[in-house]
Amino acid sequence: GADNANSPACGGPNSYSAEPQNYDSNALNADKGGVDGDLRRNWHAPDYTYYYRIPDLDFELIAMDWNMEDWNGIGGQGYTRRQLDHCGSVEVMRRSLTSIKEASTRIMSERAAKAESKNVAILGHY
Repeated sequence: GADNANSPACGGPNSYSAEPQNYDSNALNADKGGVDGDLRRNWHAPDYTYYYRIPDLDFELIAMDWNMEDWNGIGGQGYTRRQLDHCGSVEVMRRSLTSIKEASTRIMSERAAKAESKNVAILGHY
C-alpha cells in the first residue's frame, strides 16, 4: 500500500482549495496516500471534504469531515504520540482539524445555496 507517514499535510495552509495539497489519511483514494492501491479501485474519497454530482440521476453527494468534533476520540483512543510528533504540536493538529471542519461547513453551505440536485446524500465523518 501507499505510505504517507512522512506527508507534511498536518496544518496545511488552506483546507478549502482546489490547489494541490498534501494528504495524510489512509482512508483517501490511493493516489492521495490511501492504502491498498488497486484493492480499493472502486473506493471514492478524493479529499477530506468534497462534493460529487451525477447529473443523469439528479444526484449530488456531499462529504464532510468534522473529526475536530471528536478530538478526544480520534483513532478510537484520541491522538497518538506518533500523530503529535508528525504534526509538531497539539495546536497544529487542532488548527488543521478545525480548518478541515470549516472547509466542510463552507462546502455544505455553498452546495445548499446552489441546490442543483433533487437527490442529495450527505456523508458526515463524526
